[in-house]
Amino acid sequence: MHGDFFGYHVSIVIVLFGFFLGCFTLPLWEYAYEGDGTFKDFGPRSPSQRYTLDLGPTDFSRVGKHIFNIGDLPKERFALGFVGHLSKPGLKNLIVRVRLVDRDTKNAVFDFSGSIADWTWSTKIGDPSTPFIYYVGETERDDGGRGTLFYPLRGHRYVLTVEVLQAADVSTRAFVHLRGGGWM
Repeated sequence: MHGDFFGYHVSIVIVLFGFFLGCFTLPLWEYAYEGDGTFKDFGPRSPSQRYTLDLGPTDFSRVGKHIFNIGDLPKERFALGFVGHLSKPGLKNLIVRVRLVDRDTKNAVFDFSGSIADWTWSTKIGDPSTPFIYYVGETERDDGGRGTLFYPLRGHRYVLTVEVLQAADVSTRAFVHLRGGGWM
């Protein structure tokens, strides 16, 4: 009888421990994010790109400017990039400018313009048709980032400007994404 009593309490402790562990591994950041777009947290078990912020489509076949407000991102490395059914030949004449400004400090985190055909094109195994296109850059900044990779400051708000300076030769659109986090 004494052994059953002990086993019963150990079982309760294990169940409670599992419950609390499960509570703390839920994707909590999507409830803290403030700003434009749709923020997703794929959980702490995500090896890469745990967090994705989809800011919506940008038409690369038209000259124009899009401004996004971003706030309270997790303190992880993020990359700004574009996602879509894109091909380098169709984008060879496309020139974009991306600028991220910290609204709290008024400092530009990055400000780049150029052809995205020259940026890094990262594809998923089995799905090369929708690359994630981002700019790595030549030199590391003081914040540890480079190119369109950056480390947001906890609680800070940012303004992102995506501007098409020279339109693509073909009708094309891509989604503006910020991706970051993961244990890899």
